Amino acid sequence: QIREIDGVEQVTATLAFPPFFPAAPDAGVSFIWPWVFAAGPDSITPTMLTGRAPDGADEVAIDPVLAEQANLRVGDSVSIVRQTLASQFREDLLFAAQKLGLESPTFAAIEDEPTTLSFEVTGVAVFALPRSERFAQAAFTLDGFAGFAPDADEVAAVRAWLPTDLAPEFQQRVEEILSNINAVTSGAFVRYSGDESSTLSAMARVEGVGELTAPTPEEIWQSVGLNLDRTDRIPVSLAITVAGLFVALVGFLLFAAVRARRFEFAVMRALGMSTGGIRRSVVAQATTTAVVSLIVAIPCGVLVGRWAWLAYARGLDVLPVQVTPWAVIAIVGVATIAVANIAGLLLGWSATRRSPAPDLRSE
Repeated sequence: QIREIDGVEQVTATLAFPPFFPAAPDAGVSFIWPWVFAAGPDSITPTMLTGRAPDGADEVAIDPVLAEQANLRVGDSVSIVRQTLASQFREDLLFAAQKLGLESPTFAAIEDEPTTLSFEVTGVAVFALPRSERFAQAAFTLDGFAGFAPDADEVAAVRAWLPTDLAPEFQQRVEEILSNINAVTSGAFVRYSGDESSTLSAMARVEGVGELTAPTPEEIWQSVGLNLDRTDRIPVSLAITVAGLFVALVGFLLFAAVRARRFEFAVMRALGMSTGGIRRSVVAQATTTAVVSLIVAIPCGVLVGRWAWLAYARGLDVLPVQVTPWAVIAIVGVATIAVANIAGLLLGWSATRRSPAPDLRSE
């Protein structure tokens, strides 16, 4: 029904809230926030930085935090563990007792083993939890995450193990956990275009749809810790700084070259070359200097700039897009040649103001 709504492009089954929070103890990671989606050719997957999204039960995509903490790369295998259901109940009910100010229940010993599954890392992805919190996150397929779900024997053993005299608040929490442990589909990712309010209203009218969450772009930027204004200013500021240094360098080279050629200009003037000829010679030298500098600077700038931007973008945990602004490069090139010609005229005028005699005598 959601797919039939105008403007809806893709719908992918997911979990509204993960019933288990696994860990990777062999890799030194004690907590992983799991994201889950139904794999398939039209599924909505995480935004991948490198590699690809998982499409099998034995595959997983990780975020840069987990990759760094566990020293994992694309193609590596990692063992991910779900604690026993008894351990989950023990922690949850003790926390609830402390929060509600109730007497903590007493638990008997139970023999059980955590569930350990092996996954291949297919890619590094961007997830929604704030980077400032440094949560390790991972994306599983529905089938892959369902492998962590307790079987009937474990559920029966835990029911028999739980104290029979639990307070009503604890008993309610037990039933909430047990009703969610099957890792069944309970939500969906939706990608849509067009009018947001009408699309959300249409989805809200679908029977069975509960809470709708539609973050704005600003909320998404904030959730992943991005300041777009500051991020956008960085390349612009860098370009202005580098352009200023380039103009200063070209100006210094021209000034130094004209100063070094004072004797040459004096000889040429003594032999009858006009002041206009001297000035045209300086302008020609300025143009040549600018053109040769641009021939070297543009390819090097594109390569170095692309490398620097990719490194900066990956540090933000965003998907970098390589864009070479050829129009801007052309404008900068034309402006550089124009500035060089203006500087050449000024330096040529300065070189012809003085008499050639002092320069001839200095040599």
